[in-house]
Amino acid sequence: MSRRRLAAVLITGAALAGAVMAQTPGEPPAGGAAGGGGATPNVPAKIAYATTLPDSAGRAVVERWCLMCHSAMLITQQAKDSTAWEKTLAQMEKWGVTATPEEHDTLRTYLIKCFGPRVVPVPAPNATARDTARTATQSR
Repeated sequence: MSRRRLAAVLITGAALAGAVMAQTPGEPPAGGAAGGGGATPNVPAKIAYATTLPDSAGRAVVERWCLMCHSAMLITQQAKDSTAWEKTLAQMEKWGVTATPEEHDTLRTYLIKCFGPRVVPVPAPNATARDTARTATQSR
C-alpha cells in the first residue's frame, strides 16, 4: 500500500473515531435507524429496571442470599417461570448458597411472584381489505 493511501485510510479512521467519540451516549446516530428522532416500529423501547427489590414477603431472604453477589437490578431484569427459578436456585446452591429448605421455598415464591414470566399483550387482528370494503359499502 502506498504511503498516500495509508495516510488517507488513517485520516479517515481518525475522523470516524472522532465523530463517534463526539456523540453523546444516549443520542441515536444521525440518519440511522431512529429515522430522524421518531420511534422505530419493530424495535422495543428499553425498559428501565428497578434498582431496589419490591416489598413483599420474602424480600429479606432475597436480600440476604442474592444481594451478596448480585445487584437488585440484575434480579429485577429476570422474568422466569417456576422451573427456571428452581434451576437458578439449584445452581446458586451448588455455588455455595446454604439456604434452609424454608428459605429456599420463600426465595422461589418471592421470585416467581415478583419476577415471573411477563405477559405480552396480543395485538388485535388487522381488518382485511375485504372487511374494510364490506363496512364501507354497508355505511352508504
